[in-house]
Amino acid sequence: MASGTYDIQASNDVGFSKNVALFPLGVKLQALHRGWARRPQIWHLPRKGRRHRRDNRPQLRYYRRRRKGCSRQFYPFKHLTLTPLKLSSLPRGAGTKKVRKEVEEEAIIDKWDKSSLAQKRVAVQKRRTLTDFGRFSIMLAKKQQRDLVRKGVAKA
Repeated sequence: MASGTYDIQASNDVGFSKNVALFPLGVKLQALHRGWARRPQIWHLPRKGRRHRRDNRPQLRYYRRRRKGCSRQFYPFKHLTLTPLKLSSLPRGAGTKKVRKEVEEEAIIDKWDKSSLAQKRVAVQKRRTLTDFGRFSIMLAKKQQRDLVRKGVAKA
């Protein structure tokens, strides 16, 4: 079993006896009425991991994994950030395969990785995952840097 996931086995009382599914943490299965198929629903996900529909039922937000593709979805314009990266020869109404092929040909992912916005996001993510010792060592490094700057200014 992979880390960060757990197995859920369907119970006999719902009518599903042999289905075993692998779901990420924070998702629970709920059997629906009238014998419908099971639907993953949000359970203790952080606020920014949830998106609500107009009928106020929580909707899963699927996060994009690097180079593994991204399913097409509706996304609010207010949450988008425009970048100078663009596909030059993409026809109108192109399908997923065509878009993926163009992205690979023009090396958009590599260009994105080199952009300042992507590097800032990586730095923020690293800062978020620091342990207490990591924060302590950064504090000591900044302290040493301050001392060197003060000595240099005092000499001049």
